[in-house]
Amino acid sequence: MLTGTHWPPAVKITVGSILGLLAIGLLIVFRAMIAPTVVACLVVFILNIPVERLERRDLPRSIAAVIVYALLIGLVALLWLVLGPWIQRFLVQLQSDLDALLRSINTSTVPWMESISLPLVGEVEFLSGDLITQFNQEIQTIIVNGLGSLTTYLGNLTSGLLSIIYVIVLSFWMLKDWNRLKAVFARAIPDPWRSEAIELASELDRIWMAFLRGQVLLGLVVGCTVFMALFIVGVPNARALAVIAGVLEFLPIVGPIASGVVGVTVALISGSNWLNMPHLWFAALVAGLYIVIGQVESIYFIPRFIGRRVHLHPAVTFTVIIFGALQFGVIGVLLAAPTFASSVLIVRYIWNKLWDRPGVPRITEDPADPALEWEALRANDIKAVLFTLDGTLTRFSTRLADRFLTPLGWILGGERWPVWRRREVLLHLQGDLAGFVARLYNLLIRLRVNDRRLQKILHPTLGLTAATNLQLHEDVLPALNRLQEEGLRLGLITIRSRSALETQLREAGLPLDVFDVVVTREQMSKLPPQRDGVSHALLGLDLDPERIVLVSCLDVFLAPARTLGLSTVGVQREISSVRNLRQELRLLRTMTELPIRLLGRE
Repeated sequence: MLTGTHWPPAVKITVGSILGLLAIGLLIVFRAMIAPTVVACLVVFILNIPVERLERRDLPRSIAAVIVYALLIGLVALLWLVLGPWIQRFLVQLQSDLDALLRSINTSTVPWMESISLPLVGEVEFLSGDLITQFNQEIQTIIVNGLGSLTTYLGNLTSGLLSIIYVIVLSFWMLKDWNRLKAVFARAIPDPWRSEAIELASELDRIWMAFLRGQVLLGLVVGCTVFMALFIVGVPNARALAVIAGVLEFLPIVGPIASGVVGVTVALISGSNWLNMPHLWFAALVAGLYIVIGQVESIYFIPRFIGRRVHLHPAVTFTVIIFGALQFGVIGVLLAAPTFASSVLIVRYIWNKLWDRPGVPRITEDPADPALEWEALRANDIKAVLFTLDGTLTRFSTRLADRFLTPLGWILGGERWPVWRRREVLLHLQGDLAGFVARLYNLLIRLRVNDRRLQKILHPTLGLTAATNLQLHEDVLPALNRLQEEGLRLGLITIRSRSALETQLREAGLPLDVFDVVVTREQMSKLPPQRDGVSHALLGLDLDPERIVLVSCLDVFLAPARTLGLSTVGVQREISSVRNLRQELRLLRTMTELPIRLLGRE
């Protein structure tokens, strides 16, 4: 029996269940409207940014929405007028090159088959000059059969037009009344939960803003980079390929791979406009360019533009994209990553409420307190400290960066970008690319390419100075002496060969007998980020991994240590950047801080 205005729990559960089933039934009935509604909401989310900026200039929101929509329609029309001819010429040229390739195959294959006396049954129609005509006729037949009846075609056309009109109208009215809608939803939430719901919505807004803003910037930067690279080597229709690369950046993982496949295919079919290379080798060159651009994107652009808020693990991203493609098509591919990140946030919020934990979680928690990280490290009772050599203990070679100082000054302007600033940027970029260079080094060694030539080419890229030019940082010897006085064992890991290293280090003021274990190039089958060097050091020290800390200026050396259970410390040197050491929670500005941090006392 009902008492007053309050419902008993049983009635609440019953009514809630009925409403839930009704909502599921409505979703099933109106499932055709889900995709265009999602698109409309996405349009509102994007266009709300410029509308709010105009509104802050004392412009009525309805007028601001009209202005933004007018500008958007004009921009779409302009892009269509500008990019349409490029894409059309690209497709025409690609078809022409494909026809030429097929004719070339026809011309070369039939005489070869006849020369080896292959039994040909009748006329070889599939290798004749009529191949293109037959192919086009087959395609036309498939297209005609696929369209079906005229009624079905008109139905699909009408449905598509209605969906477009629905998206435009719904998004406009939602955009116009956005503030009113937010107020309605806020009032619908009970008072005790309202503040947390608003906080949760704000965090979701940050996730989607980070994704959209980052993808737009990625598309622009990657598109421009692809255009410059392909134009320099002479790939036909470089502008169209750059547009494809920029647009496909909105599809994480899958998009860059697809744009690379398109670019390599064009290179294989068309060749270069001015490089006199076989098509196969030219396609390999273009593939290498796409791989380099992808590495730079992963190392530099994605952390900078998108950050960790939506920076999911590549395997997770790939899985959710495939699931989105199978279930929801193009929309699923486009929105898979931010939707999954949002789902993770909501599930963590629900989990916290189930366990009576306060507050709204974030997809990435606030940075850890450095003091707590150092305290946790001291609690491990560290017994040994490993160091990498080049850049960490000895000075990093700036030869490669110095070669590009003048050209970079021409491009950026020498007055606005002085020499010290250009060198800093180039060294940081060189440090960010160290992981890619080391992986390339490992690959070439596996292919048994001459090691001496590799050293001559790649050592400057890795910042290795000549053995005769080793110079210690001023803060190294005091730190090492203090660590030894406190009874800590020391180790050294270097990708240099042992020959002459002992003499050169002694001349630099650092004898090798300071270290209890020294791992050199001869003991590594692979360079970092493989774990060979750290594994040999563990064997030499014969300690539990949690009792050892590795100190380095580059994350490419710290990453394998983390996988083996070692504690790690980053030290900022000329090659280091906060971006390169973004995974490291314990950072040193100078090596003299290390004994103080490890021991907890001056």
